[in-house]
Amino acid sequence: MNLPSSFSAGGSKGVLGIIALAAVAVVVTTYWPVLHAQFVWNDVATFQLNPWIRHGDEWRHFIFHDFNNWANYFRPLVIALFTLEVRTFDAHPGPMHAVSLILHAANTLLVGALAAALTRDRYPSAKRWQVVAIPTLLYGLHPLLVEAVTWIGCQFDLVATFFMLVALLCNVLLRQRWNRAVVVATCFFLGACAKESTAVLPFVLVILDWFALNASPGTPLRTQVWDVLKRHWPVYLLMLGAGIAYLCFRHWAMGTLALMSGIDQLSPWARMQEVCFLYLRYWRLFFWPMAGMGPMHPLPMAPFFTFKASLLLRDFAAFGIVLIGIWLTLRRSYVGGLIMVVTFAIMPVLHIVPAYLDTSLYHERYAMTPLALACSLLPLVLLELPIPKGSVRTASMAGYFSLLVWLALSITNIRQTIPLWSYQVQLWQWAVQENPDFIAAKEQLIGAYISAGDEAHAWQVIHSVVAENVPCPSCMLNAAILALRHNDTKLAEFYVDRIDRTNGLVEPGNYVFYFKIKASLLLLQSPPAAAEETLREAVAREPSNPDSHMELAAGLALLGKTAEANETEQASLRLMPPEVRARRHQVFLAVLKSIEATSTKR
Repeated sequence: MNLPSSFSAGGSKGVLGIIALAAVAVVVTTYWPVLHAQFVWNDVATFQLNPWIRHGDEWRHFIFHDFNNWANYFRPLVIALFTLEVRTFDAHPGPMHAVSLILHAANTLLVGALAAALTRDRYPSAKRWQVVAIPTLLYGLHPLLVEAVTWIGCQFDLVATFFMLVALLCNVLLRQRWNRAVVVATCFFLGACAKESTAVLPFVLVILDWFALNASPGTPLRTQVWDVLKRHWPVYLLMLGAGIAYLCFRHWAMGTLALMSGIDQLSPWARMQEVCFLYLRYWRLFFWPMAGMGPMHPLPMAPFFTFKASLLLRDFAAFGIVLIGIWLTLRRSYVGGLIMVVTFAIMPVLHIVPAYLDTSLYHERYAMTPLALACSLLPLVLLELPIPKGSVRTASMAGYFSLLVWLALSITNIRQTIPLWSYQVQLWQWAVQENPDFIAAKEQLIGAYISAGDEAHAWQVIHSVVAENVPCPSCMLNAAILALRHNDTKLAEFYVDRIDRTNGLVEPGNYVFYFKIKASLLLLQSPPAAAEETLREAVAREPSNPDSHMELAAGLALLGKTAEANETEQASLRLMPPEVRARRHQVFLAVLKSIEATSTKR
């Protein structure tokens, strides 16, 4: 893995560095509007409503245990990063979005650097700029990354990709074997602590080591494999040790290494159809991501159980790509290498092992690392294109023109998509528009409307859910709390009754919300002492939850204990982010006025 001592004029390191920085500047300029984006999706609950992440010492527990009630994920490095960001920036989204943009810029630079390192002296000096510019721009401006750059919660993916790229780059650049082994193993451990998908790094690294082996034609396969092991065994040994250390760390924190999967309802045939569908879908995202983008991608599972010729064709296509990749890799074709590193990189999200992740079958952000690897290998793949000598100039001009058109479309798409990912209401309006029958999107849209103070539109979506008669506990919980805001106990009882009849409360957060609504109804319908006891029990269940205290404060106000209610409300405000305290205080004052008005009427 010896690097050329220098590049000639057109490909000097200084010129290449300027080109790389210019390309990253284009990427950063394109994504600049993200600095004005807000918290979306579960960022609102994670960064604004979790008191431990803003103050106190409980963060030491949640970094390793119980973050967002996770059962399958162990990501202490990025949770620690989130805690640092929230406390440094006082839970303001703008600076946290800047961190995401910086991470994306760093990954974009690393893609260009890895592409340059992998090609080394394969390109003439006059064309070295292409090796840096093309992969950097293609990756940095690829539309499927809008989700990861604009949604702060995707820093898990950004950080994991960063450490994987650093590990691969150091594996190419560092000559001393043990130094290289220590750096690569450390990056492997840190990447795994950012996101579990880093587990594919050893497989990707071995493939790149295979292509770095200068084997003479006719060398037996066994000899080639042995040569790779002899050259790189310290790296592989320390990576194995880092993997074992991570598993021990994970087991200490979670108490188990098994994934919570529930009951797998897919037959082996249906499972294979799902895997093949996802494999081809991620490949499609590389070439044309603009179609069907969105925060959620729910798909009916019924077609996976059928037996059709079209499904067989899809299976043959998926398996065919993998087999061609293996065959070409053994023949040292970089096309095969690209296929195999992408295949390994997306393997964790193909649902080969059934495990409950979320309601969406796939996400654009999952293709981030595979895309980075594909872009890094692209210059080597271009060298293998069978272009006749007399057509090189024409093919180059056609390639440049196609690249410019692609980049123009990408920038346009990114600028149009960033606003959709920047605000809760726009995000979930988009999701419902793309998937009008998907109840989880409507559930999120109801919550977004309520947070924005738009009760009229929230009720419109609630009524549509009721009319469809589809179970949605969170939708009914939101409807009940809206009804209680207007002292409409009969309407609140109607929605609570729908929850009781569906038995749909499975998440702890939903249960606590439901419990507090029931307590509020008790205040209006039960003896005061029993109702107050129920509300205090809700506070005891979640002493750090400001909403529990606020519900108790409202209950105490209803019972005429105004002084104690005000003290409890102040305790609730102290647990809230500074920027929401004034608004929540106004809500409480509105509740007090409503109580006073009700008492006057009585």
